[in-house]
Amino acid sequence: KFRIIGCVLLLPLLVASLLYGSTIQEEKDLIEKRLEGAEYNIVLTDIFQYTLQSSGLKVLQLAGDDSVKGQLDETVSMVNEAFEKIEEMEAEMKNDFQTKDQVKAIQNKWEALLQTNSGKTLDILTQYDELLKDIMNLMANVANDSELLLAQSKEMFNLIYISSIELPALTEQLGLMRSYGLAIISNETSDPVLNRQMEAK
Repeated sequence: KFRIIGCVLLLPLLVASLLYGSTIQEEKDLIEKRLEGAEYNIVLTDIFQYTLQSSGLKVLQLAGDDSVKGQLDETVSMVNEAFEKIEEMEAEMKNDFQTKDQVKAIQNKWEALLQTNSGKTLDILTQYDELLKDIMNLMANVANDSELLLAQSKEMFNLIYISSIELPALTEQLGLMRSYGLAIISNETSDPVLNRQMEAK
């Protein structure tokens, strides 16, 4: 009888222990998933930052300022290194955020921009604008798919939301305003179309 009573008492404890162990594993997996998402977005931030920087340098180069070539080459190198880092990370990550097609499309747009050695400044800046928006969309997708935005505290949610979504959008607007400004200055004459684009930003 005592053995039966002992088994009856132990059974709930065993079930509770299994459930607790399962919960701990789920939490561990979630933390790992969020960490991978955060690390992925850090590299995407590098791509975003250096792509934005290259837009202004590209405008100056196309306007005939050869002094920026060294800076532009360095910036291009930083973007390419970040793409290589993304590829390495994807091969090692336990979680698949379904980003490969998006990254490939972004990389193709980037490489197409590098091949542009002539053309209207406005067209080139429009291409940069589209590319930067694609990068921001990818960052937002990673933040969602890795459950970074499901933070347990309001403070943590605000921090992640601002760094993954709001700050990139603000930075893009300010960076492109600078590039449009450089385009207007380098043209040495007022271009109504560029002026309208500048005001729109």
